[in-house]
Amino acid sequence: MIGLTLRRQATSIEMVQKLFSMFPAGLPGIALLLLRLSVAGMLFIDGTGRVLLPAPTWLLIASVAAGIAVSTGFLTPLFALICGLFKVATLASIGQIVAPLVVLALLLAAAVAMLGPGAYSLDAKMFGRRVVRLPPQR
Repeated sequence: MIGLTLRRQATSIEMVQKLFSMFPAGLPGIALLLLRLSVAGMLFIDGTGRVLLPAPTWLLIASVAAGIAVSTGFLTPLFALICGLFKVATLASIGQIVAPLVVLALLLAAAVAMLGPGAYSLDAKMFGRRVVRLPPQR
């Protein structure tokens, strides 16, 4: 078998691990916490800095729930994108579609969705790395 090179195939653990962030702690973890809080806060603040409440009641309730979820870091990639979409829906329902605001809201939500929640989140508690100690074999 001339020219045949052997490649080590990735194990299933390595492939699944790529789906989750590394949950950084310290200053990067605090920065991710601040980013999550800014995504939650942008749902309720308009371009002038005033509090903006979504017009339909269902959108207000859904926005509060998504804001709490992303603030606490629960299923962060999913709820960050949902927060971005809710911001666009809120601006559309009130008739304040401002292109820079929409772009910034979607970019911020996408950044948090791609970076992940960080160590100070519910995701880190539920899906973070764990140490498994096996008893010694006899």
